[in-house]
Amino acid sequence: MQPLRVTRPLPAFRGMPRARSAIGLICVITPLLLAITVERADASTFSTHRSDPAPLAGPKLTPVESKPQTLVERDFDGKIKPLESSPEEAAILLLQLTPAESAKADAAVAARAADMDALVTEHLLDIIRLTGQFQSASALERLNAIRESYKLASPILEKGRLVDRISAALPESQRERYVFLVDAYKRALGDQEIALAKQGKSNDVEFAAEVNKDPKNLIGHRIRARIKFDLESFGKEIQRSAERIIAEKQNQGNDFLGKLQLTPEQEASIQAIYVDVAGKYGLKEPPKGVQAVLFARVLKVLTPEQRKQALVLIREQERQKEKDAAAAKRGTNTGMDESPAPMK
Repeated sequence: MQPLRVTRPLPAFRGMPRARSAIGLICVITPLLLAITVERADASTFSTHRSDPAPLAGPKLTPVESKPQTLVERDFDGKIKPLESSPEEAAILLLQLTPAESAKADAAVAARAADMDALVTEHLLDIIRLTGQFQSASALERLNAIRESYKLASPILEKGRLVDRISAALPESQRERYVFLVDAYKRALGDQEIALAKQGKSNDVEFAAEVNKDPKNLIGHRIRARIKFDLESFGKEIQRSAERIIAEKQNQGNDFLGKLQLTPEQEASIQAIYVDVAGKYGLKEPPKGVQAVLFARVLKVLTPEQRKQALVLIREQERQKEKDAAAAKRGTNTGMDESPAPMK
């Protein structure tokens, strides 16, 4: 079996500790689901093995035990090991795809990530606020949070589930198997949650109560468990997106401030300034006027020599932005020029 894709954790953004700690709440919208053991179908491959030493006998094919192609991997306790990426992404690696086909699947994943990045950039503060409402004891507040969350996420949800977007990018011959791999993994997790509830070991008291009130309603409990898993997965997507954006901003900030050779005291003061702004605007770019005030506050922390260098760096950045914009415009115009003229 090919190794599953690993999503490397991104470094924390030192300039946004408040926002970063609040982002961690996103993943507790629903409890973390535990795993379950499921039956695996036996699979075998063939390898060459010479049982007859005669030189002209030729190789003899004999069956060899092999792991089945599945996302379900069990630990020593018989529980499913959690994936390091979403099941939708991990399942891609279990398919027989050409490089070109893999690129199309990866493009679907990247498109979803870009959509999520746009959502998080625009609505991070709303997401943090709604996360608090999800944990409220008030059923009405939780319901209102769900409604508002659905409205915020509608641009993504309208494009379809991640599994459907990836499936549409796959060759038709691979789609059924791909969907099966993802569904089988999610069902296994749901069955594990149900089993734990019946054993009194579930971390979700409400879910456990529903299961034990009607233990024979397997279909209903599976649906409920699937909804929980999908909610949690969406929360993890939000967290990964926020980490990507924050890491990018951190790298940009480090690249700029690193050239100024700040003292630890200066660095702490500047971080405090950015934390204050982030608390008001999240990951969105502040208005031009706010940016000017922000830059003025930063300049006050710097020495005269550092201020000169900072202004030079800013001018260089602005020139680079203008060049990039001009290049992008030329590319757009070139594409338009090469398009066929309308038929008369």
